[in-house]
Amino acid sequence: MRVQVHDAAVLPDLAGWLAERGWPVVDADGSGAEVLLPWDQDEFAAALKLRADLAVWRATHAGEPVELDDHLWASGS
Repeated sequence: MRVQVHDAAVLPDLAGWLAERGWPVVDADGSGAEVLLPWDQDEFAAALKLRADLAVWRATHAGEPVELDDHLWASGS
């Protein structure tokens, strides 16, 4: 799934934070990154968990805008 931020300067922090929470983050460039959903989890449940994790990140970063483009799926192994 593609994660977009409004301020490109926060992308490295977000990508690192997501990686610490177990999300494989690839192709982090500019103002977006691909976050891979684990194959061993239900796709819908994993997407909900990622949305929840992004809500936590927003809440702990003064509401920093971050969007999830769930029309752009990425797959991991």
